[in-house]
Amino acid sequence: MYSFETSRLRGISDMIIENGKLICANKPNDNIFIIKQSTGKESGFVFYYKRDSNNIYICHIGITRKRGRTEVTYGTEQEYRGNGFMQEALNGLLQWIKANTLENKIWGIPNGEISEHILKKCGFEYYGKDEENSCKWFVYIIER
Repeated sequence: MYSFETSRLRGISDMIIENGKLICANKPNDNIFIIKQSTGKESGFVFYYKRDSNNIYICHIGITRKRGRTEVTYGTEQEYRGNGFMQEALNGLLQWIKANTLENKIWGIPNGEISEHILKKCGFEYYGKDEENSCKWFVYIIER
């Protein structure tokens, strides 16, 4: 199990690092995904407000290896949106990935303008559009 902290958040994960690449746990730890029942397919980081001993769930970043690349998806609980939590969590995760893995690119697909804004604020750049699914792709290049 991995964890890291930002100024306001504590991130906890069940990811595995194998040959320098992030991969999903064989069986995600149900204790990490308290908010949503595990389907056995998701892995990633769940973020809690670290100044509260009640482990208040703020947001999550899912990490998958699809299409031969590492992709992130994310969401913030409704009452915590607009407070910069996701940007803080994603920036923290990108720093953690750089320090702990050999990943060199992270891909993101925004699900709206706010999501696209978060990716851009975290250093992701527009890569192109998937004509088949009409979705935009953004990429974050990890400089080493």
